[in-house]
Amino acid sequence: MLDRAVDAEGKHDFSVLHGGSLEAGEGDYVRLATQKKNGSPRPEPGRKKRERPATTKQKAGTMAENKTKPTKLSVATFIGALTDQTKREDAKALVKLMQSATAEKPKMWGPSIIGFGSYHYKYDSGREGDMPIIGFSPRKAATVLYGVGGFGGSEALRAKLGKHTAGKGCLYIKKLAEVDQQVLETLILKSVGAKRAQYPS
Repeated sequence: MLDRAVDAEGKHDFSVLHGGSLEAGEGDYVRLATQKKNGSPRPEPGRKKRERPATTKQKAGTMAENKTKPTKLSVATFIGALTDQTKREDAKALVKLMQSATAEKPKMWGPSIIGFGSYHYKYDSGREGDMPIIGFSPRKAATVLYGVGGFGGSEALRAKLGKHTAGKGCLYIKKLAEVDQQVLETLILKSVGAKRAQYPS
């Protein structure tokens, strides 16, 4: 079932259900990006904030668990299984680029995200978990880069990147050959630096 349809360009809206469950990790990137941009909602002056009834799990002192976790799956095997040769080569290039930017080895997060490093987040609601500092996932329509942006001047820099589309907390690139490699490297380096400054270990 689809919560929202994939648009004409094939972009994932993060609310698309894959095999009956939200694609691991994508929703968390969106929630983090949205929360950072908008901040916590505040009630209007003189009006009390309406509290939602606590669920059974919340009453028991537990929150929904983040399904996106590092696995023992082989990154090399995952990339080698990609049927599209261009996406295979692009994935190998992104591994080198992101590993150099983070000084971290690549790991599979969930079934299809290749992530580097990690940071711990916590929502105002109390939900918390761990996510890669930066990562990517080769999709059929485009390769999705997660955690790129979130620093001053990122939009101006992204304007120089080349052919791509952007979502909340991510970039969609069909082919690396269609973007400026130096600009992409700078975006990744600055994004990693900003994320580590925001979530110091």
